[in-house]
Amino acid sequence: MRRLLILFIALSLVIAGNANSETMKGIGEIVAHNAILPAPVGNDSVAFLRIDDNIPGKPMELFVRDLKSGKEMRMLPGFNFKDMPSFTYAFEPNGKSFVVPRLISGEWELMQYQTGQRQGEVVSDFKKFRKNFPADLTRKLKTKSELLVTISDLAFAPSGKKVIFNLSLPDHSAIWTLDLATKRIMQVSPNNVGYYPHVCSDDNFVYFTNDAVRPSKNFDQDIVKRSIITGDIDTLVSDGANEFGGVLSPDEKYIAYAQRKNEITDIWVKNLKTKEKKKITSTPDGGHCNFPMWSANGKWIYFQVAGVEDIPMTARQKFTGF
Repeated sequence: MRRLLILFIALSLVIAGNANSETMKGIGEIVAHNAILPAPVGNDSVAFLRIDDNIPGKPMELFVRDLKSGKEMRMLPGFNFKDMPSFTYAFEPNGKSFVVPRLISGEWELMQYQTGQRQGEVVSDFKKFRKNFPADLTRKLKTKSELLVTISDLAFAPSGKKVIFNLSLPDHSAIWTLDLATKRIMQVSPNNVGYYPHVCSDDNFVYFTNDAVRPSKNFDQDIVKRSIITGDIDTLVSDGANEFGGVLSPDEKYIAYAQRKNEITDIWVKNLKTKEKKKITSTPDGGHCNFPMWSANGKWIYFQVAGVEDIPMTARQKFTGF
């Protein structure tokens, strides 16, 4: 499911469009056109990936748009996300820094940048995974050596102390966290379990989308929470449909997530105490609103819109508690 969604957004991208704010009935305020995988940067800016026809080679680059002034900034000019195994990046909640995978000496590692700067620091060291690979593994798998260890689904912890991600190896994948100060990495899900991971505010729990098989043999997805310490799992969202990409509000009272049903994807919000749920988008047929993210102050929910216009967009909805 996750790979199909990423393929869908990749095929949907075309040239840059007008990025003026506008309102689309049923969806919300459109804050950027030709913009995928949005991530709030603090309270008043939003990051996204875009292919710009005006840049030689038409690379997919990381932009940040100031929502007050309307000005946009290319964060890593020349760094092409189309060259990555997956489209992924993560901003610190306060917007001061961000992390992206980069090729270091021919292998993928995580690099952290201070926002507005072009020189970063390598914060990961994945060579311990690579040293156990047979020398002829790349030939057997018919792949490049740098693709033996790849990173996807990056997210910052609310504390700003850790990042969480999916680490894919030749024989399995899993969710891991990286402590940015100590560079210690820890596997926090069983092998081949979970994607779209996030960390809770106390750094002791993670939550992620998990595949589910019902008694009727139907296949869909739930959003679950797992203790890093005990491994105990609680289900946060399970409505018998495809619920994915859940993100807790900054106060952790709500969870925003995407639900795909009848070939339409909408954004929902659930009150975790009362269990009340509300759909905050009314996407037209064939449309998909997904990848929700909260602003740092919890007042806005940002998300990607695809299949509604010729180009994908970033939209937002003002959030009122319930």
